[in-house]
Amino acid sequence: FGGGRSSGFMSFFTLSDSTSQITVISYICFITYIGWCGLSYGISSIAPVAENHSTLRRLIALGLALIAVAVGLHHAVEPFALFPIFAIIIAPAIITAVTEPAILLPPICKPFLKRGPLGKLASLFLLPGWPTGVFYTFLLAAIAAAGISISDQFHSNSLFTSHSDLKEIVITSLACFTGVIFPALLAAYFSKQEKKQFTNFLIFLLTSVALTFIPFILLNINDSESLLWLFSWNPPVWIVMMNERVFEDTHVLLAASIISSIYLILLMILAIIALRRYREVMYEAQDELTKIATPAV
Repeated sequence: FGGGRSSGFMSFFTLSDSTSQITVISYICFITYIGWCGLSYGISSIAPVAENHSTLRRLIALGLALIAVAVGLHHAVEPFALFPIFAIIIAPAIITAVTEPAILLPPICKPFLKRGPLGKLASLFLLPGWPTGVFYTFLLAAIAAAGISISDQFHSNSLFTSHSDLKEIVITSLACFTGVIFPALLAAYFSKQEKKQFTNFLIFLLTSVALTFIPFILLNINDSESLLWLFSWNPPVWIVMMNERVFEDTHVLLAASIISSIYLILLMILAIIALRRYREVMYEAQDELTKIATPAV
């Protein structure tokens, strides 16, 4: 690789400029974080139930999300760049959070109960299991939305230059986010065994993606865009509808918002119902702490 076209390619890997340095460092951070998420989830799957690996994993993802919000305030970081940054950070955290088995033991609850009301509030987001993972997912999504909005306000060149751009961005974001929530909802409802939650999630997720090709094929064969409304319950289809001229972005956005709200409410209801078992374990852990703190007469 003496020169010519290959010189620019090779110079990129010599870290001779700031662009190549930032890119390579970002790639290393990305594969390190993704690898750690996979390793941590694998360890928690085979570890004893009494060990809590979820809280640390969620705290790290939460901390990275807050760091991303701070990075978005820098003038050199465009608001649009926050979308892939937040996606990389919160996607693995959300997938693992909403697919964890809802198996809880009193020893895991005790560290939270010892910290009083703040500990009990934190337990709603940080205790292992998919029911608390649902609340944790809402928290991460709120941080990401707030971070992008605040970053956009701090920059003179607004990300949302027009109402059309805003609608397309919101539709795409809802399709990606609800595309994870929908299979999580199905997995939470149909999984009879807690340990099969993640497997069922993957099955429903792949099925959802595969079903996206059916309306796309019908659209090319029959040239009838109205058929897509029959598949609007599937979040990935919203992106296909958005790219078709016959559909107005306003109508697609309205349908996506309504369907997303329905899925989120249903998932929240299932999580609240499942938290009843957590409440019993919390009471048991509180009784054990009370007996330890009360001196024997």
